[in-house]
Amino acid sequence: MRKTLLLTLLTCWVSLMTAFAAEEHYTIMFKTGTNTQTTLKTTDAASAYISSGAEFISAPSAITNVIPETDKGISIGSNNNKGSLTLTLSEAGKKEITKIVLKSAQSKSGTITLTVNGVDASATNTASDLQYVFAAPALQSTIKIDASKKSYILGMEVYYEGSETPGPATVAAPEFTPAGGNVTPETEISLSCATEGASIWWQNGDAEATEYAAPFTLPEGTHTLTAWAAKDGMTDSEIATASFVVKNAVTPLFMQNRISLLRTPHSW
Repeated sequence: MRKTLLLTLLTCWVSLMTAFAAEEHYTIMFKTGTNTQTTLKTTDAASAYISSGAEFISAPSAITNVIPETDKGISIGSNNNKGSLTLTLSEAGKKEITKIVLKSAQSKSGTITLTVNGVDASATNTASDLQYVFAAPALQSTIKIDASKKSYILGMEVYYEGSETPGPATVAAPEFTPAGGNVTPETEISLSCATEGASIWWQNGDAEATEYAAPFTLPEGTHTLTAWAAKDGMTDSEIATASFVVKNAVTPLFMQNRISLLRTPHSW
């Protein structure tokens, strides 16, 4: 019983640590500066109002009451009206997002409601560190920030599930030429592989595998050939298969009769 409980706890701990280690994030920080009261436009490039992390944003796609480069970051909303900012993510920014942490400095703490993609802040938030947790990971293409009244956003941290480390690339499967079928004993069979520098191995039925070096022929009969390719640092290819029926060409019957007539002496 004690061993089972210990094993269960250990498994849960490993799973928790794995999940924690897999979570990654990127940061987007808005520019600060003199408040010029110039409204942000959808034609503005991300680099115009983002000081770091602009590579994760392609452009603002929807804007209501947003002023960039204030002394406290970007301003969303006004004293009496709500504001909204929708950021379209670039290919680098599109992730399986788990949560977003807004770095904010609200102008009227406690009187403003902030949401991200329609999700309210969690109960553990403070006025200077608003955290928005998505109910389930989903591929996000936009980040939409809504404020019920004026709120300053210095930046945000976007957390997502890190992808697993990709394994080595796989070598392309070799191809037979011809691909199989009826052939004569004189027909040369060749092998090729799309992966440059890969070696090709082939075998006929249960015979010992041989490294391919040059086109070859097969004796009369039925043959099932298999082949695969390999290269250092890569995963071996899938096995390719081709079946051949090898037999001599048969002279058509009418040609045989014609030849026979030509060779038979005529009597006059």
